Amino acid sequence: MTEAEIITKVRAIMNEVGNDENLTLLSEDTISLDQYIKSVIADAVNLIVDNSPYRCVNRKSATANVSLVNGAGIIVVPEDYISLIALQLDGWKKIVAKTFELDSEEYKVNANPYTKAGINKPVVFNSYDASGRTLQCYPYASAISLFAYEGRYTPGGSVALNLNDPVAIAICYMCASLVYGIFENDTTSKVMSATAINLLPKK
Repeated sequence: MTEAEIITKVRAIMNEVGNDENLTLLSEDTISLDQYIKSVIADAVNLIVDNSPYRCVNRKSATANVSLVNGAGIIVVPEDYISLIALQLDGWKKIVAKTFELDSEEYKVNANPYTKAGINKPVVFNSYDASGRTLQCYPYASAISLFAYEGRYTPGGSVALNLNDPVAIAICYMCASLVYGIFENDTTSKVMSATAINLLPKK
């Protein structure tokens, strides 16, 4: 779903509302309104990411190096990384789709060389080092077979969804909500936001 497709869909959604305030807003210079829509896309995507825990919104893939530090594989994540969708290092028998924190019981077990995870039940932790945000992986392997993650929206870019996907439509309704908020039409803004959340798959 490209930026242009998002703008077109948001304008269509706003045109369907049909109240007097909406008609006044839509009579704004077309370029100006498109700029308002464009300016809120990133925030709209982030809001949908925050409210859609059961599926990815903007799936991205990456290649990265794996370094060995104290028995763990360390991966420096991309700058637009939000959360892990799927990770598999060479030799792992299972794809990991969940990360744990360093203060978790899982970490206490896996930081111990005698009880750390093996290739049949690999584990991944959120961590940081001098490079920034990283993933700490057990067991270590020197290469990545699969690395997919939830990524932030890049202004001017696209979202990895088909325009007819319910999550894509939810993003467009959230954009409309934010634009109405800019124009201080709080009532319509709240309706658009609630519609966006209701469109998200529940499981």
